[in-house]
Amino acid sequence: MINPFIISILLISMVACSSIQNAPLTLLSGKGPSYPEGLRDSGVEGHVVLRYDVNAAGEVINIRVVESEPLGVFESAARETLSSWRFSAKVVDGLAQPSQNVLSTISFRLSDGSSIEP
Repeated sequence: MINPFIISILLISMVACSSIQNAPLTLLSGKGPSYPEGLRDSGVEGHVVLRYDVNAAGEVINIRVVESEPLGVFESAARETLSSWRFSAKVVDGLAQPSQNVLSTISFRLSDGSSIEP
């Protein structure tokens, strides 16, 4: 005969395990890129690749430029865009976790508009 105490412990363990949640980092809100003033008429297009971290509260921190084409043109607008983003932090075992070294590409195109590649 199985001890009722052991059965209770097993049931509690199964319920606890089934309630553990895991979820990926998810973008909730933020503005899209704004084409810098004065560049629309010049026909300049390009992109910026950014590496950043997201804290457990879902805020973007530690923004770093990895690549920019053309250099020195769109970095400020790309950083401003990224700073406006808010995420639902990744969840591991039911706890919000920071994410490090996230990469996104923000493109500045005149014909199709600006775009974002997570």
